[in-house]
Amino acid sequence: MPDSNGGSANTSAAPALKARTLGFIDGARALLAPAGYGDEVASILADLSTRSRGAHAVVVVGEVGTGKSTLVNVLLGVPGLSPTGPGETTATLIRFEPPTEGLPAGSARADFAGGESEVFPVDRLADRTVIERLADAPDGEIPRGVTVAAESPALPGVAIIDTPGTGGLDPAHGRVALASAERATILVLVTDAGGRLTEPALAFLDACASGVEAIVVAVNQIDQFPGWQTVVDENRAILEKRDPRYAGIPVIGVSALLAQQAASRTSPESRVRLEIASRFGVFVDAVTDLLTASNDLPAARALRRLGDLQKRVRAELEQQVDSLERANPLLVEELERSTAHLTTLQGSEAKWRRWLQRSIAQVSDQLVDEVRQRTDEYAAHWTGRINNRMFGVSKGALVRLQSDMDVEANVIYLDLDQHVRDRLTALCTDLFKSVDLGDYSEEVFGSEGIPKDERGLPQLVRRAGKADLDLSLLGMAMMGASALGAINPLLAPVGFAAVFGINLLSRGALKNKRDALAYVERMPPRVREAIQQRLNRVLWDYRDSIEEVFDRELKRAVKQANENLAIAQRAQVQTKEQRDTEVLELRKRIEIVDRELSRGAAERERLMATPAVREQTAVTGASNSSNSITQHP
Repeated sequence: MPDSNGGSANTSAAPALKARTLGFIDGARALLAPAGYGDEVASILADLSTRSRGAHAVVVVGEVGTGKSTLVNVLLGVPGLSPTGPGETTATLIRFEPPTEGLPAGSARADFAGGESEVFPVDRLADRTVIERLADAPDGEIPRGVTVAAESPALPGVAIIDTPGTGGLDPAHGRVALASAERATILVLVTDAGGRLTEPALAFLDACASGVEAIVVAVNQIDQFPGWQTVVDENRAILEKRDPRYAGIPVIGVSALLAQQAASRTSPESRVRLEIASRFGVFVDAVTDLLTASNDLPAARALRRLGDLQKRVRAELEQQVDSLERANPLLVEELERSTAHLTTLQGSEAKWRRWLQRSIAQVSDQLVDEVRQRTDEYAAHWTGRINNRMFGVSKGALVRLQSDMDVEANVIYLDLDQHVRDRLTALCTDLFKSVDLGDYSEEVFGSEGIPKDERGLPQLVRRAGKADLDLSLLGMAMMGASALGAINPLLAPVGFAAVFGINLLSRGALKNKRDALAYVERMPPRVREAIQQRLNRVLWDYRDSIEEVFDRELKRAVKQANENLAIAQRAQVQTKEQRDTEVLELRKRIEIVDRELSRGAAERERLMATPAVREQTAVTGASNSSNSITQHP
């Protein structure tokens, strides 16, 4: 769809960029492998391959009434595909992604606890997502998520995630939605053009910004507010004042309603006029630009890591030059002490391995205490909320409660998962720094650290259906009928029906309340079990990686120290001309490394630039930095 400037979304630039970038990576590999860094290069390239897999995702969030789901439907090109309207509040994430052989077009899949799933026609989507319909189902269970086979014509190949209607701008729902995306994510915050960004919206961004590659603010419903441009400008100023990270975030006025109307027009003139007025093309182009930039982030990170290795090669060459130019007995003594120190450390392998194992055990114990505290607080909070409902819980309220309890439990899990990764990374850093080896955490964990565990928590119990009929209700209804029958025999049937109905509703609400309390009771042990499993996977699995890299780097340090010592000793008996010849050869090698470093840095900077700047740099050779929240590697 063209924008108001005649532009259109285009994602075809990425393949050419990959071929160009691979040329720089090959150049770095050719320099590093002979220097003894072949294993590290292979690890970086394997990490690059892993980070480059998976579909891009656009996560759409917004408060009720902002037209969030309408905007999603316009992106999908199918009106009404994502449930909309005040009576269509959804209870779970809905993920729209391109059809596959396993999930063809026109079908959807609901995923449940324990790995069960159900494939169904897409016209039944509301039955598996809308709270009111889940509540009325006889054996309704809230899916962990629903995937719909539907490709966006505006953003081909991109997954679009619509957050639950119950979530609004709850950071908990936002974090869980972001965790469900496999790869580079764009967060689209939908507001309305009737007012500036609110404090809840800004707090939501603060809580979720670190989990995304980029953010777009869509100021929707501009067709209803003539002063929308002023609101857009004010929102930009608010974001910039709020946090430097938000400077340059695209804030775009759009009308999902006009874009939806444009799609239904048969007249080309009318359709184009509405498309331009909707500014939907401007919005799509902004998202596409950020997705294109995100597509290059793994390659940019790989280039930076390769550059770090090249800097190490350069430092090693400089040390050799220093050993030749400072040819004197004092230097030899200094290098002998350094070599002896490193050799002693290498011989104390059992000692540092015991330290690492003991430290990991301490982290495990601390996490067990923390997870117990968090889950106890969770149970107390939700038990109190449910017990405060004196008259019980309706069927719809039970679905909402269970959905919100699931989200909060997932947030606890994500928080503790982050804590596990942070503590283990700190342990690794402390170990390497204890022997002056520097920071090698990227060598152990990769460019982005220990991967998050995005599986989350399965649901614990199936939501009970309608309350079982209590035979005592019949007796109570008969008593009501008798009381009214004594006044007027004609009122006896009315009394029976009224008392029976009131008591039936009351008993059902109390049963739902008991179901909700049972749900709360079962959640803490499940969270503890899941965290313990994650602890075992991360702490002990990565312990082997830490030991392997530490042992390798310590051996390399000893080898380098011995080489420098040998050069210094040899320089004692060489003539000045011989030393100068060796220094000249080493400086030529340093120049080669410097050229590769410069070329790699320029390519990385180009990758980090916005698409518009990219086009300019292709002609002029200039380079600029991205102004978006895209995280620089």
